[in-house]
Amino acid sequence: MNTLPRQLLRIVLAVLFVLAGPAVLYAEKRIGVIMTGDVPYYSTMHEIFVAELNRRSAGGEKIEIILQRPFPNPISWSNAARKLIAFDVDLIVTYGSPATQAVIHEKSRIPLVYAGLYEPDRTVLNGKNVTGCGFKVPLSSIIRYFKGFKPINTLGIVCSSVEEDSIRQYETMKELAAQQNIKT
Repeated sequence: MNTLPRQLLRIVLAVLFVLAGPAVLYAEKRIGVIMTGDVPYYSTMHEIFVAELNRRSAGGEKIEIILQRPFPNPISWSNAARKLIAFDVDLIVTYGSPATQAVIHEKSRIPLVYAGLYEPDRTVLNGKNVTGCGFKVPLSSIIRYFKGFKPINTLGIVCSSVEEDSIRQYETMKELAAQQNIKT
């Protein structure tokens, strides 16, 4: 699990430096970040992101990170996006689909880099200056490995109804379980 967030953040950083150009090394920059709640996956990505930024700008320019941690609901995500746009940040970084969608919905000209989206190719990401990376968890392998430890007839699935990625993972897991005659 540690390798995946590191790879995602390296991609995000590469995009960041391409979008910001050489000015990143000489001018003060403000980066707005939207990280929903206390999700360990997002926290790990953010810690690595900040460490890599600090490493790359060591002794150089001061990079200010404005972190928004909204509650997991559409109004809070939208408010967080509006705050960062009002702060006129140079770049917005989002973790997860709902935060990303909120920024896109606000139709800002500020470049957006997203990370941690489940199957980003299945998510509608219409907007200018929008790029990032996501992941796909091999859910069929999870069921197969779990069945290798112990025979299972029933599988409990916990998901968040307000998180689009979570709903898609739930639906995929439910389908896979049904194919293997496992009740959910």
